[in-house]
Amino acid sequence: MSAVAVREVEDRVVGLAIMAEHGMPRSWDERQMHTLRPGECYLHMLCVLSEARGKGVGSVLLRWCEATAVARGAEFLSLGVVAGNPAQRLYERKGFEVMHSSGCCGNLVMCFFLGLPHCRCGVVSMEKVFESGGTDMTA
Repeated sequence: MSAVAVREVEDRVVGLAIMAEHGMPRSWDERQMHTLRPGECYLHMLCVLSEARGKGVGSVLLRWCEATAVARGAEFLSLGVVAGNPAQRLYERKGFEVMHSSGCCGNLVMCFFLGLPHCRCGVVSMEKVFESGGTDMTA
């Protein structure tokens, strides 16, 4: 499942979100990065162009992810964010909680592929549990 954010004035893509739900076929590399549990939707990627950051694009994409997950019957939405990524503040503001953090030793493969994009090694796993009846889309 994916969504794009388009700046209509320029007809230009400024953001992208990709997620999967439990039971969906996924590639080998996606399965290695995260094992989906029953009731879970997982946000594989949320990207916003640097010049569009801080303008609500990430919030809009995240709202789409939450609404889509709830509509598909998910009980929670999870994600992994590279340690030091400023986007973690967005996720925390939107109700995601840190479930665990792992350093370099547990994420050598990630460090190999991504390097140290935010001058820190590791991944922070986060989740947002939906209350029965849906989620607050105004947050």
